Amino acid sequence: MTKQESLDFLDNCIEYINHLSPKEISDIFTSFDKNNKNLDVSMSVFEIDWREM
Repeated sequence: MTKQESLDFLDNCIEYINHLSPKEISDIFTSFDKNNKNLDVSMSVFEIDWREM
C-alpha cells in the first residue's frame, strides 16, 4: 500500500466515522470489547465528538 493509498483509506475511515451517531460509535467499541476479553479499554478514551473533527 502506498502512502497515498494509506491516506485515502484513513480519509475514508474518518468520513465513515463522521456519519456515525455517538450511540453507533459506542456500540462498536462495546462489541469490540466483548469480543476481546483481554482488552481493557476505558470508554472515556473514546468519548469524542467526532462531528467536530
